[in-house]
Amino acid sequence: MPIWDLALFLTAAIRVDAITSEEELTAILDVLADRDNYRFAASDRASLFAEF
Repeated sequence: MPIWDLALFLTAAIRVDAITSEEELTAILDVLADRDNYRFAASDRASLFAEF
């Protein structure tokens, strides 16, 4: 099943405690950047970290 909105998916994961810390989120974002060359917009990153 493809994920069309990764920022929304990660927000949901944070809200259900599947991602429980800023450090864990940072690690996930780093892996996405390294392995998939995926970059989030600054506003998306800010929204994700604001969930904590």
